[in-house]
Amino acid sequence: MTFRSADLLIPAQMLTVILSIVALTLWPSPSGAVLLIPLTRAAADDMAQTVIAAGALLVGSGPYRGSLIVDGDRARIVSRLGWTTLILAAPAAGCRARAVRGVPA
Repeated sequence: MTFRSADLLIPAQMLTVILSIVALTLWPSPSGAVLLIPLTRAAADDMAQTVIAAGALLVGSGPYRGSLIVDGDRARIVSRLGWTTLILAAPAAGCRARAVRGVPA
């Protein structure tokens, strides 16, 4: 049996579609609830103060240790946090978020 690169075309396309769907599902909207997951210990230590300074509301703790669910403008949050925090969409089902009752900045 010989190997042809065309044999990988369909699986590669399927993988691309699956990864695109996952990425679009986790991509946060420009404003609203987002899940913040710190990637370093230093990012976790001052994350709450940083997002409050960015004008976001603290909604609650996230499903992972040190993570937070906040409601605010994604661009302002990203500009304050930089590359030390993973920012994902925060669907109510995945993060157990209720109505936004945070602390205004």
